[in-house]
Amino acid sequence: MKQDVDFVKGSVRYLKNCFRREEPPTVEEMARVLDMTTSQLRRAAFRAVGCSPKKWIVRWQIREGLRLMMDPGTSTTVIAYKCGFRSNQFIRALQTRDGRQSA
Repeated sequence: MKQDVDFVKGSVRYLKNCFRREEPPTVEEMARVLDMTTSQLRRAAFRAVGCSPKKWIVRWQIREGLRLMMDPGTSTTVIAYKCGFRSNQFIRALQTRDGRQSA
């Protein structure tokens, strides 16, 4: 569906822009950038990618973090900041993604 493709393209563009600016992405800002209400964004996200906008954001933050981890000289604190996480949030997100519980 064209709407689904538009959501994915627009949301990915927004997320990559946040990572470039090193600013945390938010559901509210994503909705504004995509010219949707948060309710419309939620429906579009579930239809296009099968999860909530927040979960979609976190997936992309983790993806970006994993990409940045390819540089062995970059600390997890710096990586977390560049992805819009606080350091402990990034580690917890990775642990949750891998099915481990955080301590």
